[in-house]
Amino acid sequence: MAAFGEEARRFLLVMIAREEMRCIIYQEKRYVILDEIEPYSPVDLDETFTGVMLPANDPSVGAASALAESSKRDAVQAIRTHLIKLNDVFPSAEVSFAPANPFKISSKRHVPNFWRDVAFVGANLAGLEEAKRVNEAFAILATSVAAGLADEGLAHFHKVLLSTAAPELAPKFDWIWSPGRARLYIPANKMTKALEILSRLTLTFSGYRGDPEGSETPRSLMDLYLAN
Repeated sequence: MAAFGEEARRFLLVMIAREEMRCIIYQEKRYVILDEIEPYSPVDLDETFTGVMLPANDPSVGAASALAESSKRDAVQAIRTHLIKLNDVFPSAEVSFAPANPFKISSKRHVPNFWRDVAFVGANLAGLEEAKRVNEAFAILATSVAAGLADEGLAHFHKVLLSTAAPELAPKFDWIWSPGRARLYIPANKMTKALEILSRLTLTFSGYRGDPEGSETPRSLMDLYLAN
């Protein structure tokens, strides 16, 4: 990251804090992923920055890490505030108000972004109790899949994710998850892969961020799951 100018470094730190980009620590070196930076760059980064790395013991790393951690706290709070505000835009439970539901099926972009935000906020706010609840929810999901009741297990798992990130929205879960709005359908032939991704997502609620560190984040794993 030292190879970037000051303005670019600030941008990267914000994106890393929001987990929109990864910062991987491996053998005391820090790496950023060129493919995740390239869309924001007007130049060919493959030619400019291939092989560039910043030693983890470089004096600038401490300050950068502190700034990134501060930015992450701000990002978590900002996105959590956004999630809470969604509680105010939900309609009443009357069927006549159904078109006002922000999770109706035509809202293709809103649904993935919503669950990415839920994973990001939940995993970064989770303590021991929350991590235990998500763990238990995944165990229930795995059991339900084995019993041929995947839909029930998935709904329960997502409800626990939501209640961890934004308890205020939990009572509106049926509006978010109901068929035709934001229910996530996974074909049977992809369920094994989905479970494997969700097992890694579950680990992030206990602080796990991949091996090497930073190679997996709640957002990146939710993206894999949604694209499955």
